[in-house]
Amino acid sequence: MDVFEAVDVKQSVEIDVQDFSRLVGDISRFLTVITQLRPFGEANIGIAEWVGLSAFSKQDEVGNEEFVRHLGAKGPRVKEIINSLVRGKLISIENSTEKAQTVKITDSGKAKLEEVNARLRPLLSGALQGRERSLTVASRHVRYLAKSLDAGHPARSKKRKQERAR
Repeated sequence: MDVFEAVDVKQSVEIDVQDFSRLVGDISRFLTVITQLRPFGEANIGIAEWVGLSAFSKQDEVGNEEFVRHLGAKGPRVKEIINSLVRGKLISIENSTEKAQTVKITDSGKAKLEEVNARLRPLLSGALQGRERSLTVASRHVRYLAKSLDAGHPARSKKRKQERAR
């Protein structure tokens, strides 16, 4: 083996699938707990819709692609969430160009987001006091793991290589 071959070889580390299973189970339990938080039920809004509205925490409009990326969902689920928000008159969608769309939060959407956030703040502050940094660190690690798994997907990997070649 020459020097160039050695550089391309990645050392493989054995991953315990049970560790991965525990992580997925923990995330599932975490999501179950979140869905049962009173602020969502009291405001009559689902977590996915709240995440969508949270895309507007700093601005009143975002591009369609940015909005979809913020949702963290794919395919038909994205359409369900968007349709739910449009039906509830919480967002509106406008064509900004022939291909691009702009998603805007409505006054009702702003009020709903403020209502849920106002109810969540005291609950989260009490439950997570002293663990504020944990949210940031956990979020970063989950995003990293998701990107790593997505990057390892053969079809996506091939597509990225083709895009880079252009």
